[in-house]
Amino acid sequence: MTLNRDTQSDKELLKKTIQSGNLNDPSNKGGSWLGHGQGSLDKGGARIDNLLICGATRSQLKVARPSYETHLNHLKRDHGLPIVEEGLGENDFCYFDREVLGLGSFNPKNTNFAHDHKLPEEVTVSKEHFIEGAVTTITVNAYERDPKARQRCIENYGATCWVCEFNFEAIYGQLGRGFIHVHHVKELHKAGGLPYEVDPINDLVPVCPNCHAMLHRGDGANSIDELRRLLKKDPKPFPS
Repeated sequence: MTLNRDTQSDKELLKKTIQSGNLNDPSNKGGSWLGHGQGSLDKGGARIDNLLICGATRSQLKVARPSYETHLNHLKRDHGLPIVEEGLGENDFCYFDREVLGLGSFNPKNTNFAHDHKLPEEVTVSKEHFIEGAVTTITVNAYERDPKARQRCIENYGATCWVCEFNFEAIYGQLGRGFIHVHHVKELHKAGGLPYEVDPINDLVPVCPNCHAMLHRGDGANSIDELRRLLKKDPKPFPS
């Protein structure tokens, strides 16, 4: 359906929304900042509006609304909003083009942590054993991570943060199901760049992104018990 809208006003609204970060919660307020979802049981379009602010993979958009591509076309055609679609794969990102809006360049892959400390990145490997610790130089040193080890850890401990006990599914519903980071209890840099076989149960523990950043904050690695103490929580047994 084609709407008779002032697309320039919609672009200005998008620009102000990005700058202010003032997003409406479609589940509570009936619609997004752009007006989608109002008076409707299906809030998928409104959720997509919000997801595109910081970028989302196609699989994440599909969770918000199975027919997400129809809504993307609607945003581009009827609202005149610039959207970057990096590819057609499930892990490819889609996001509003901030450069077109005069807000500078933007890459959603760089927004996981707005902190200057870069955490080791997980990469896909195809080994049967969980081998970690081999250093790869990109712009910073990163330790290879086996996603099978991560999955085994989550299957054993669940997707609730071991530090603050935050669970994404409890807050975000289906969108947050299974989302969690995995922290390596063993300090991998002490391996001197040499690979070793990881025990997903004894070497790994699930943590939320915020707590993960704090665990790596500063010159030395902070412990889970130290962070729980700051949060006024009792010590909790974890792999050591």
